[in-house]
Formats: sequence, structure tokens, C-alpha cells
Amino acid sequence: MIYDNIENASRYAGFSNLLAKGLDAIPEHLGRAPGCYEIDGDNLFLLVQHYDSVPSEDKKWETHRRYIDIQYIESGSEFIGFGEMSAMTVDTPYCSEGDGELYTGDGIMLPMQSGSIAVFYPGEPHMPGVAVNTPEPVKKIIAKVKAD
Repeated sequence: MIYDNIENASRYAGFSNLLAKGLDAIPEHLGRAPGCYEIDGDNLFLLVQHYDSVPSEDKKWETHRRYIDIQYIESGSEFIGFGEMSAMTVDTPYCSEGDGELYTGDGIMLPMQSGSIAVFYPGEPHMPGVAVNTPEPVKKIIAKVKAD
């Protein structure tokens, strides 16, 4: 897991070419309408989302198997949870179509605001979209990077 600001993205470019490409693509897609934007076929694509954050009790923990998530906050703020698998119980089994499995469990909440990035590797439980105090509008870009 990586937790930082987009201004420091170059620190992580050496981890993988696709990760670097995903981090580079985010600033190029600021202000885009919600939707899916293909960068490199199913190896790398961006999901632009506009939503309202919600209380943590309305959220589930999630993991992925095939994709790394780079979550970037364009505007608004939220908490994003990070947990350990040992603290999770499967709630909804893995679905290959959405590359996700949902859990109940415990973890820590990290504050995300405009410019924040959080990178989650396959198998790392995370809970995005959690309201800081009260629900608020959030604009987010998620780069989905196929794991090597």
C-alpha cells in the first residue's frame, strides 16, 4: 500500500512501467466526466467517479486479484480504509467480472483530500468513499493497473 500526494508520484515510477503510466495518466484526465477511459486496453484504464461519501457502516472492505488500484482525489475529501486480511471475514465471494471480493472487518482510516493518492495491491483490503464527518461530494480518479 502506498499513501502519498500526487506531487510525489515520481517516487513510485520505478515499481513498474504500468504503475508509472497510471500515475502519469491521472493529471491528464482531471475534469473529465464520470466514465471509463482506456489507456492501454485491459492493462490500464481509468475510472472517473463523482459520488457522495457515506458513513463507514454503509461500506464494505474490498480486495482485488488482477488489478492494482491507484485512487486519486480530485476534489472533496473522504477517509479510505486500509486493513489486514487477518482482520477480514468474507462477506461476498470473489467475482472475476468485477475483480472484487467484499469483506467485513477492521482497519485504519486514512484521510484523503484533493491531491491524495492511495495505491492498493492485489489482496490488500481497502474501503474507499467513507465520509469524514458528514457525506460530501467527491471527485475521484481510479487507475486500474493490471498486476504483473
